[in-house]
Amino acid sequence: PLLPVAAAFACGIYLERAGGWTGREAAVAIALFLLLACFAECKAPRLFWACCLAAAASTGLGVAVLHHPRKAPVLDAASDETVALEGCVVSPSTYAGGRVQFTLELARHARARVSVVVRPGEAPPAVSYGQRVEVEARVRTPRNFENPGEGDYRGFLAAQQIYWTASMHTGSVPRVLPGRCGSRALAWIYGLRGQALDRLEKLYAGNPFAGGLLEAILLGERRRLEPDWQDDFRKAGTYHVLVVAGLHLAAFTAFCFFLLRMLFVSEISALALTCAAAWIFVVLTGGAPPVLRAASGFSLYLVARFFSRRGRILNLLGGIALVFLLIDPSRLFDAG
Repeated sequence: PLLPVAAAFACGIYLERAGGWTGREAAVAIALFLLLACFAECKAPRLFWACCLAAAASTGLGVAVLHHPRKAPVLDAASDETVALEGCVVSPSTYAGGRVQFTLELARHARARVSVVVRPGEAPPAVSYGQRVEVEARVRTPRNFENPGEGDYRGFLAAQQIYWTASMHTGSVPRVLPGRCGSRALAWIYGLRGQALDRLEKLYAGNPFAGGLLEAILLGERRRLEPDWQDDFRKAGTYHVLVVAGLHLAAFTAFCFFLLRMLFVSEISALALTCAAAWIFVVLTGGAPPVLRAASGFSLYLVARFFSRRGRILNLLGGIALVFLLIDPSRLFDAG
């Protein structure tokens, strides 16, 4: 029954996008349809389900109203002006194409994507999650070029609370400030990711092709993939292998569950431990939507097995859709 409910919820989100609605109107519609459902529960089963679906659609409309994009914060600096920015590093740094990038949280709900070009032969600056740093960089507001069929790059960044791009001068290094910030759990997981990447780089120091592929397949890190290699996978129709998705999580969880069962761990305990490992894998690989969907489905399956219920695929899909749309209704219009 969750699949039609999720579909009705999605229709409510689309209805809000099509025309202007207020939260009060959505609340009145929800209360009205629920009241009608209560009266029709025993006498008219079809009317009861119709009212329930209408209430779900009204709820989707109300959630979409509540999740309206917040007004973009304002930075007191002109475009391309060099300013000093201080904040918390809230993402692991990536190094690709001679450029280091990381996300700097300047204030609550206000972030900047910082990049710095590294000179040939120089080591990239070491920036890790949870550090407080100060940088001097030219700031710009992201914009779209309005070409037909082009993606909404500005909206993509705004969904991550990133409202500026900041370019540091070539060769400059962020100044690390005293103190730590961010989540200790995320710092541990990102530290584990960094150790795994370093380990792969050392193991395959003489084979950049194998090392780059393994980093992409196992951890979703594509910094060492050459464009020619990616084109070869596209031509072969196997590029999806390089993108960490539900297939990778399924293989990982299957291995973990099989290993735990071989060690005579009970089914529910093995599922719970595997579920915890799956969510760690999600964070390690960057939390892409396909991996999040797979981990959510596995979690719902665990709940079903815990209560001795069958894991029905359509119910799992409907439940995952409801969870994702409740957290962020704009995902309905996202290709991911």
